[in-house]
Amino acid sequence: AGDPRARALRGRALLAAGRAREALLEIDLLSASEYVRFDPSLWGDAVRARLATGDEAGAIALLETTLGGRHPSWHEGWRLLADAYDRRGRAEDAARARRNADIVVANRAAQFRHDAAVALWSGDTDEAITYLSAAVRLAPDDEDAQQELARLLEPDAGR
Repeated sequence: AGDPRARALRGRALLAAGRAREALLEIDLLSASEYVRFDPSLWGDAVRARLATGDEAGAIALLETTLGGRHPSWHEGWRLLADAYDRRGRAEDAARARRNADIVVANRAAQFRHDAAVALWSGDTDEAITYLSAAVRLAPDDEDAQQELARLLEPDAGR
């Protein structure tokens, strides 16, 4: 069987090289194994490989299964599903998937802001900056996180 990391690397390299059918063989073996728990980005690779081979129905089925049970907080998956629904003319389903993606992003950004507050309370400004940076990357319109990050990055922020 070998090292699953090597198989994942091979699958991703094949996908990047435009050899999606071969990539899918490698990625599907890993997606069906326990290894996917350690590297959940394989779900995205499996979806992208299916889309690249023209198996949109398979990609949608995988996304619905993954998002409906195993990984409902995967915001990229919700966006991929919304795009796939759009291509299929399923506007209402696409809108619902986009709303789910927005909710996941907002919740994750809120968690990062909370983690930043905890870091500040414990005196770890660098950790707070890391969390706020993540919140801003995830939700660039989050003005509160932007302002707090800017405040902490000022030279006299007490670091």
